[in-house]
Amino acid sequence: MSNKLILNDKTKCCGCFSCENICPKQAIESVSDNSGSLYPKIDLNKCIDCGLCSKVCNYKNQKYYLKPIKGYVAITKNEGILKKSTSGGIFSTIAKKYIQDGWKVCGCIGYFKNEEYIVEHVLTDDYKIIEKMQGSKYVQSSIKKVLIEIKKLLNNGEKILFSGTPCQISALKFFLRKEYKNLITIEIICHGAPSLKLLNDYIKFYNLKNNCTLTDIVFRTKKYGWKNIGYIKYKKNSKNIIKTKDLIFNESSYYYLFEKGYFFRESCYKCSFAGEMRMGDITIGDYWGIEKVHPELLKKININMGTSCLIINSNKGTKIIENCSDLFYLFESSFDNIRKYNKQLNVPTKRPDDLDDIIEKYNKEGYIAIDDFFRKKYKKYYIQKLKNKVKKILRKL
Repeated sequence: MSNKLILNDKTKCCGCFSCENICPKQAIESVSDNSGSLYPKIDLNKCIDCGLCSKVCNYKNQKYYLKPIKGYVAITKNEGILKKSTSGGIFSTIAKKYIQDGWKVCGCIGYFKNEEYIVEHVLTDDYKIIEKMQGSKYVQSSIKKVLIEIKKLLNNGEKILFSGTPCQISALKFFLRKEYKNLITIEIICHGAPSLKLLNDYIKFYNLKNNCTLTDIVFRTKKYGWKNIGYIKYKKNSKNIIKTKDLIFNESSYYYLFEKGYFFRESCYKCSFAGEMRMGDITIGDYWGIEKVHPELLKKININMGTSCLIINSNKGTKIIENCSDLFYLFESSFDNIRKYNKQLNVPTKRPDDLDDIIEKYNKEGYIAIDDFFRKKYKKYYIQKLKNKVKKILRKL
């Protein structure tokens, strides 16, 4: 009987590539499917059937879930961090504290290189890099490069704080294959993850359509409060001047379809982490519905500046908050209250019924098919937008 990893169900692969990293013969590579998501492929000529790929697979082994202990409404006291963060600034505040205490931090950054957007996890003890980890990326980050480095540093006694999605934390734990006292984990509540290829196809489409070159993309800022509005930075191809433009979710095909659950990995639609049981020592995310769940706090906090939910899941998690409690405004809540308006703490994102059709068109025609689909499906929005523009012009006459 073969020991090698057999992947015949895409819902059982989160794209962590622990299998690729652990392979002693480099017999596994990542290949793209028709939606741009990456999956492992084994070169049978190199494989020695050692079975290590199966032993570290997130989906082939029993997961060690954590049960929530306590829940909070949480906001950083650092106004600079709060302004730059997507919600309440919890991760950056903890990361800054732990760097000062001699820890290294591993988290996700996004950047352009040769006009291609790259999103990946990096290890650092530099707070300037932590600032790049702030904000929502809305795409799958690669942890492939950091897994081996994390294991080496932990074995050398280095202390590491790892932040990522629940499946990434689970993948890290299986790759390490033992518990480390000098590792703590912060999981983010995850909506789902499109492929980086799809995002880059959107960027190329946008550049071509607008005769420009994007130099930065941020999906959420607090320019207009705690809303789904980000910005892009770009330069016109005829000039070298960098300009900034709002990125509004229901005007961008990529952004809007992400919000509606399109083009995620197949594992996202069957996510085994979308429920009560958790993976990280603490869980953080937007505290959606706080005005309904905790109306008594509306006179104490400004929810327009962003509010986080914070769930403690382990003794390590309790110690994290004890070490940082004076850095936050903390108000007691509960997991049941937090999950009321955070759907991914209850069930996975529903797979859209028409997803296969639009993926087929995307493969035949490129990203323009997705943009056309978006504009036809949501044309009512654009009709109303046009009417508003006409009214605005008429008022000026």
